[in-house]
Amino acid sequence: MSNEKPKEYLGIREIAKLAHVSPSTVSRVINSPERTSEEVRNQVNAVIKKYHYIPNQLAKNLFSKSSNAIAVFIHDMTNAYFMLLLKELSRLAFEQKYTLLTCNINNSQVEQEYLDYCQSIRTKGIIVVDGPFTDLYKHTPPSIKLVSFDRVMDSWNHSSVTANQLQGIDLVLEHLVGLGHRKIAYAADKWKSYGANTRKHAYQQLIGWKYNLPYREDYVGYFECAIPCGLDIVNYYMSLPDPPTAILCTNDTMAIGVLMGAQHLGLKVPEDLSIVGFDGLNENFSFPKLTTVKQDYHQIARHLFDNIVDPVKAAQVHHDVVDVSLSIGQTTGPAKR
Repeated sequence: MSNEKPKEYLGIREIAKLAHVSPSTVSRVINSPERTSEEVRNQVNAVIKKYHYIPNQLAKNLFSKSSNAIAVFIHDMTNAYFMLLLKELSRLAFEQKYTLLTCNINNSQVEQEYLDYCQSIRTKGIIVVDGPFTDLYKHTPPSIKLVSFDRVMDSWNHSSVTANQLQGIDLVLEHLVGLGHRKIAYAADKWKSYGANTRKHAYQQLIGWKYNLPYREDYVGYFECAIPCGLDIVNYYMSLPDPPTAILCTNDTMAIGVLMGAQHLGLKVPEDLSIVGFDGLNENFSFPKLTTVKQDYHQIARHLFDNIVDPVKAAQVHHDVVDVSLSIGQTTGPAKR
């Protein structure tokens, strides 16, 4: 057995020397095997296998307009739905041999630094999830495909994917009105992200126009989308002179907080108060099971991914709208009389 200490990394020149070929031949075997003979391929691949050689992807990117890296910029890493979406994107990337970079963009300076980094490594595409309007992307080169989910950007080559927010709010109001509710509040996102704002506007539009219910300013409150804020939300609405019988929350995280806040105050759900979320998290995410608008994260992730990697789809700008459905749980019931 040889006592020679193995090198930490073998480069293409060492592989060429061991295979008794030129470095350019090794490069062709790796990148364009059809341009080499079977004998040479077998000779080089035997050395690669023996020494566990892995090509330097970053060096390879220097000679290419793009790499196999896809970045996901997420504005709110505490949102459980976005983590489901990220998990599905990771699965798709792994299956098709793409590298997925996860970037927590909690402020514009960090977002700009990540954007600069992605350009430096010739990222194939960037998926931007949630957050306020920004003009950071207007100078992004067209070689980097931009796709957003619930986010508006100013780039000319910016595609987007969104759930059908109007359809979702309509399904909720139809369900609640059918249960006899006439006093329906909307707990909105304090940070007014694009998706949350779209849902709020849908509520404001439909509550009077389609369901002929009075629109009340005091029924639209702005809160943090965090579970600990649920008690504050319930306290606010229950302290009104004419409190609502149902609260529609901008997402499931907020709705679960409201559910916990109501239980803390001794309110029975849904007997005293009906609660609805928006996202469609795992059915076992809360007890009792939450009534929620279900956004199909599998389908949304597929649209986001294909807008970057599919040659036909990526060649044009697309604005995909994914239908939603209502998942009825145990947090909605007949209005209290």
